[in-house]
Amino acid sequence: MRNSAFMDSCQLMRKETKMHLNQKQLATRWNVGDATLERWQESTAKRLQSR
Repeated sequence: MRNSAFMDSCQLMRKETKMHLNQKQLATRWNVGDATLERWQESTAKRLQSR
C-alpha cells in the first residue's frame, strides 16, 4: 500500500470514529442483530463490575 493510500485510510478511520451511531446503526454496520449487541453490552458491564 502506498503511503498516501495509507494516510487516506487513516483519515477515513478517524472520521468514522467521530461518528456517533445508535444501536440499530451499529448492528447494521457490524452485521449482527440488536439482541446480540445487547448481550455483548450486558456481558461487558458484568465483567467491568466484577473488577
